[in-house]
Amino acid sequence: MTDARLADLTTLRVGGPAGTVLTATTTDELVEHTRTAWHDDDWLVVGGGSNLLVADQGFDGTVVLVRTRGVDAVLPDDPGADGVTVRVSVSFLPEQSEPAKGRWFWAYHIRIENGSARTIQLISREWTISDGRGVTHEVQGEGVVGEQPVMQPGESFDYVSGCPLQTPTGAMSGRYFMVAEDGASFPVDIPRFPLVAPAVTS
Repeated sequence: MTDARLADLTTLRVGGPAGTVLTATTTDELVEHTRTAWHDDDWLVVGGGSNLLVADQGFDGTVVLVRTRGVDAVLPDDPGADGVTVRVSVSFLPEQSEPAKGRWFWAYHIRIENGSARTIQLISREWTISDGRGVTHEVQGEGVVGEQPVMQPGESFDYVSGCPLQTPTGAMSGRYFMVAEDGASFPVDIPRFPLVAPAVTS
C-alpha cells in the first residue's frame, strides 16, 4: 500500500500521507516487513495508533502497520498482579547473521496489554541478556523504541526490536517500569525467554 493517510491509522485521526505502508496480519509478516523496512533510512512501526501524532505533511518513509491477531506467546499469558500482560514472539534472522564471523541475530515482537482499569505509561525498561557462554549484559533505558507509550484500559502496545549475540544460543529477561494515572509506579516482569538459532550442518 502506498500514499496511505496516516490519519486513518491513528486514534486522533490526524496526519498526512505515508510513503509506503506494509500491513502485517501475522507474526511472520511482521518480521518480514520489518526486515524490508530496515533497509530504508526512515521507518515506523504503528500498532493501535493511540500514541502516534503525525504532522500534516506526513511521513515519507516506510510504515509497518501491526494488525496481528494475537502473538505466539512464549511467556505466561495470565495478567500479573497489576493486570498487565507481556507476550513475546522471537524469530531468528539468518540474513542478518554471520555465523562464520561469530554473529547471530534475532528479532523479537513484544505486545504489552493493559488489562487493568487504569491508564498506564511505560517509563523505562531493563534487560538481562545472556549468551551461550554465560556472559551477561545489562541494558537499561527510557521507554521502548524511542517511545514511552500510554495505554488506556483494554489497549495494547506492539513493537519490534532485535538482539545480536556472539553465540548461536542465549536468553533474555527483563522488566518494564510503569506509572499509573494515579501516580503509582510498579514493575512488570518479563520472564526469561530463549534465543536459539536453527541447527546448521556442513
